[in-house]
Amino acid sequence: MRTDPPTGWDTDKDRDYRAFISVAVIAGDTALGMLTLDAVEPGSLDDDDMGLLRLMAGLLAVALGSR
Repeated sequence: MRTDPPTGWDTDKDRDYRAFISVAVIAGDTALGMLTLDAVEPGSLDDDDMGLLRLMAGLLAVALGSR
């Protein structure tokens, strides 16, 4: 995040985490929110973490979409 921040990232704000993954929670055509996983070590999140977060977002979307 320090060497290649995302577009629009506020580089002046100090953060405790150095890596993150964000996934949208969507049920049908309705955006319900976001799930974000943070880590204090740069580069410590991987494809397995992304897969788990996507699975959790899908389960949450089903649960919230059926209300």
